Amino acid sequence: MINFTPLVFLFCLLSHSLLAQLTITFPAEQTVLQRDPKTNIKVPVSGFAYLPFDRVEARLVALDGSLPVSEDWTLLATRPQQGSFTGSLAAQGGWYRLEVRGIMQDQPVDTVRVNRVGVGEVFLIAGNSNAMGLPNLGAKSASDQVLSFNALNKYLDYSDYLLKAPDQPMRHPVFTPLAANNAIYPGGESAWYWGELGDLLTKRLQVPILFLNASWPAANSENWREAADGRNTLNIYVGKNWPYQQPYTNLRNTLNYFHSWLGVRSVLWSHGENDAAHLKIAQERYYDNMQYLIRKSRQDFGANVPWMVALASVSTNLSTPYLPVVNAQKQLATTPGLNVWPGPDTDPIQVPRPQHGHFENATRGTQGLTEVAQAWNSSLTDLFFQQSTPILPRGFIHTGVVPAAAPPGSNFLISYRVEGSVPTDSRVQAELLAEDGSYVATVGYGSNSPLYVSLPDTLTGRKYHLRVVMQQPRLVGSLSEVLLVDRELASPQYIRRLTAYPTATEVTLYWLMAIDTQRRSMTVQKSLDRETYVDVGPVNSAPDSQNPRLYSFVDPDPDEQTAYYRIKTESHTGHIHYSPAVAIFRGDAPLLFTVFPNPAQSGPVFIRTDEAEGFEVELINQQGHSFPIRTRSSGVIGLSVIEPVSLLNPGVYTLKVVHDSNSYTQLIVLF
Repeated sequence: MINFTPLVFLFCLLSHSLLAQLTITFPAEQTVLQRDPKTNIKVPVSGFAYLPFDRVEARLVALDGSLPVSEDWTLLATRPQQGSFTGSLAAQGGWYRLEVRGIMQDQPVDTVRVNRVGVGEVFLIAGNSNAMGLPNLGAKSASDQVLSFNALNKYLDYSDYLLKAPDQPMRHPVFTPLAANNAIYPGGESAWYWGELGDLLTKRLQVPILFLNASWPAANSENWREAADGRNTLNIYVGKNWPYQQPYTNLRNTLNYFHSWLGVRSVLWSHGENDAAHLKIAQERYYDNMQYLIRKSRQDFGANVPWMVALASVSTNLSTPYLPVVNAQKQLATTPGLNVWPGPDTDPIQVPRPQHGHFENATRGTQGLTEVAQAWNSSLTDLFFQQSTPILPRGFIHTGVVPAAAPPGSNFLISYRVEGSVPTDSRVQAELLAEDGSYVATVGYGSNSPLYVSLPDTLTGRKYHLRVVMQQPRLVGSLSEVLLVDRELASPQYIRRLTAYPTATEVTLYWLMAIDTQRRSMTVQKSLDRETYVDVGPVNSAPDSQNPRLYSFVDPDPDEQTAYYRIKTESHTGHIHYSPAVAIFRGDAPLLFTVFPNPAQSGPVFIRTDEAEGFEVELINQQGHSFPIRTRSSGVIGLSVIEPVSLLNPGVYTLKVVHDSNSYTQLIVLF
């Protein structure tokens, strides 16, 4: 029987549940969105709900007590039968804790959090290697108020000694505090002077700072212009063209794949040494190249992003300023309507330059990086922040429910939701990402939800994510939950999660299904031995061809011993599929995180985990030696198989399980 009536016992049960029934997909930890000092911005919030809560609410709790922001709860969804929630919360500059809770019968039964979400200043750095930064030249770690994405989108191809970065969708970020030797995605190779600048700014502005860095070494203004014009351009030091229209492609893609949803205060441009020392470029030519680059980047991004241009022409090969470049840089900042601001004059700093040609915090010597950071801080005046117009996040896309697993080459539908000041019927694409966030393939196109997805038949059996991306204007959606690609499956496993809540008189099952247009029937089954299953009852509900859906079922006749439930689905073609089973432990069932059988001789050894995730298992002999243990699915939710990596001698061992800062131990006898 279908039953969406809230159950009185659910609050008590969920208070002891190990697996959250809400997940937040956006924002992620340490995300910083561009602020508007004149007003609050809207912080998007999205995620999944695995129970039919009466309502889902959210709030931002200011981590700085001086922020005058309401901590009242805001309604995101009422009875989210499609398994998702979206909304937005007003905020101004500072750090917040995001809390999302699900309510049933006016009781909060589950609460999840993102501990640190920022609203502050977001910058895109660009230029040459003296903007990119190099390791081991004295860069300093920033405070935890300054963030970056510690990854690179480039590599050095030693076969032709060319730096390369493909023109493809960029990876999903994980933001962390900017340490000295961290990268700044996609091109920055250290904190350089940007980490120190970030600390100076955050102390002055009292907001977090986020940097991205699309700089490219050895590229002169001719290279930037030609690449922006869609041409491969010559690296004059190697005598070969950079492929994929670099260096411009990284700049354009960073704007589109990051700043569309983060926003941006300004591009910080530091460049000119190559043009001065090696091209002896004319003022008019440098000015024209830069003006073309600036305008083309705005055209491709679809917004009038402010630029701040430093004065830079001095290098190891040229110890005095090269006036044609310097004057062109000044001219850019004084051109009416170009929206370019004057940056620092870096030419007098650390002259003569070290032999490697870059600034450096020298041991017991000149602190060139620190001086450049201070110069940038002086240029980024209070007047600049008052008068420049930041580009705010343009919108948000929530990527919907995907199947739990699917075979390579299979097809399915995925829903999505667009919010913000963007057209809701724009053409979108579905991008498949590896578990580490790197791009794998584009697997679907469309202009309306749901979106048809076709997985490549060459995929290996591992975990992936999907995200929906708007093509024009570019807007990147949140990550889906994990999609397991499994070659053993005949068709997608549409049931996303199955959970069960027992009382003395009944067992209630809840499950979230991705869109399944082929289903003819759905039946709940039960087993007492994990082998023989019998039908408990049909689920009398037609499939929804446009949206995922939450289902529930009540078994009014529960058993007094441990039982296992699963969902049987049958397609219109007669294909039958079974969900993973979920265990309801009763009677003499083992306690949480204990193993059975014990003593154990051969065959599988099980551990009761209920719905726990992220636990660690260790086996220790009586001499204190530790043996690695691997866990794998038993096919039953709440029950895992554990097995030692190597053959163990008979004896008495201690099994140690660590989960959520708690430790559980048990003696095991192996014979």
